[in-house]
Amino acid sequence: VDKIGLAFVFDSNPPDGPLPVRTVKEGSMADDNDVELGDVLLAVDGQPVTQITQQRLNAKIQDKGIVVKLKFQKGSPADRREARQFVERRAARASVRRSLKAGQVEDSEEE
Repeated sequence: VDKIGLAFVFDSNPPDGPLPVRTVKEGSMADDNDVELGDVLLAVDGQPVTQITQQRLNAKIQDKGIVVKLKFQKGSPADRREARQFVERRAARASVRRSLKAGQVEDSEEE
């Protein structure tokens, strides 16, 4: 979410459990407060994330005039590895899509 420098992946809306952090923007409020890939968001203003839709979470966090209390749990080393792998896979897919869209896919045997 732009204002605080975080992104989450919602598998369902509202989510079935805590939301894993999938992006932390460098220099953001989240980064400054040591939120890391693989940490999980448990609650927003005391309300479990399982009771909050993606649209409501975005609206609460992006409202510049409101202070929002977010409760996180630190991820384990395995959680962090999984989150990094997720981000790497997503970046690789995005790169392939951009290349396909631009018609820049090259045959590695041609030179």
